Amino acid sequence: MNPQPDPTANPYTSPAPPPPDPAANPYPSDTLPRPKTMPQMPRAGQPMPGASTPVNPQWGQQVSPPRSGPQWGLPAPPEGKPNGHITPVSAPQSAQPQPQAAQPTKARGWWRRNWIGLMALVPLIALVVAVRWESTYWYAWQSQPRLAVNVAQQQWVKFSGAELRLAEFGAATNLVGSGNKPIVLPGGVTVWKAVLEFRAPDQEAVLGCEVSLEDSQKRLYGTGATELSNVRGQFIVTCTKPSEQPSSEYTTTALFLTPAGVNPVAVQVRWKLQFPRYVRLSVGG
Repeated sequence: MNPQPDPTANPYTSPAPPPPDPAANPYPSDTLPRPKTMPQMPRAGQPMPGASTPVNPQWGQQVSPPRSGPQWGLPAPPEGKPNGHITPVSAPQSAQPQPQAAQPTKARGWWRRNWIGLMALVPLIALVVAVRWESTYWYAWQSQPRLAVNVAQQQWVKFSGAELRLAEFGAATNLVGSGNKPIVLPGGVTVWKAVLEFRAPDQEAVLGCEVSLEDSQKRLYGTGATELSNVRGQFIVTCTKPSEQPSSEYTTTALFLTPAGVNPVAVQVRWKLQFPRYVRLSVGG
């Protein structure tokens, strides 16, 4: 009799496997369980699994364990020969000293290389300084009025290409300014008047002169005082002749303002181009 199919069964499922045979081997050779990873053997110089790694107490670093011992299956190394290695004995050094490399020679400095030339320069520098000092001294000495040509009043003297003398000297009174107005002076002052007479055919020889009054204490008073600026011809006092004077003989008037009680002794006439010489015209003698 043919079996009838189960109407509730899934026609697309595989049939169930047959039940196992109790007499058969439950672990055939092709069905044994295999390990996921193979055990790794330690390499040379590595300890066996479970052995501790020693630490160097000086540097705090791990040290490779010796390759002998119970875990390696080898006998312990002899005394004084760690790890089974024999300490090599160094060959005796020669008694003779080893040659040393030559040290580079330090170059001498610039001063040490040229000290002979520098020593030779010392007298030359001293000579140049001495000559320069002498010329500087003479230039300074000659640029000052140091040598006076003393001339008494009313006497003629030839100087700087011209002749001159002090024709008149004394205290000035009744001074008038522009518009013939009298000059009012402050108290405690004195005005001195000096009249210089020239004979100067060459006017260029007397250009640029300076006229000043010398007192008994060697003090000098110049012309051109502010209180006398309104007096005709006193703004600038020169040794040249006036433009309206045709002759080479002429006079120049100079006014000096001094404190009261000053004792004049001379009138000085200077030309810078004639230094250190200058003319000193004495007063009253």
